[in-house]
Amino acid sequence: DLIDPQVDATTTKPVIGIRRAVLRAEPVQGDRVRIPSVSTLFLVREVRPDGHGSVKLMLADTGLP
Repeated sequence: DLIDPQVDATTTKPVIGIRRAVLRAEPVQGDRVRIPSVSTLFLVREVRPDGHGSVKLMLADTGLP
């Protein structure tokens, strides 16, 4: 058995949700997103449409401001 109940695991995966209507183009994997409030440039890893006019962008931190 590979599951040890004594071991905790935590991950942080940045995600942003946005209305598609405010975008000039459809987001795609590889796009870059700068979030000024955290002074970070992110790379879009995956785009997940919600079917209701919004998308969830799964991001990867580039380590760049």
